[in-house]
Amino acid sequence: MIRTLEEFRGYARVKTMTLRVNKKSIARLYLGDTWRWQDFHFPDILLNQGDLIELSINKITSGKTSQYSGITEIVLQGPH
Repeated sequence: MIRTLEEFRGYARVKTMTLRVNKKSIARLYLGDTWRWQDFHFPDILLNQGDLIELSINKITSGKTSQYSGITEIVLQGPH
């Protein structure tokens, strides 16, 4: 668990991601350099059983002590 802002900045952070559904690019997501929750809104997508949702990390902000980065949690809201 990250406890301080300085510790947070020691790690690499995700800067941009691409959202794809069934290999089709739906949105490019730009993340702020913060450890707080971030919300993204994009057009409604009708998903069917077996559809593939993919989030690809495109760019990261370098960390001071670690170059490793990742997303720890994704929460989908709305009708799904």
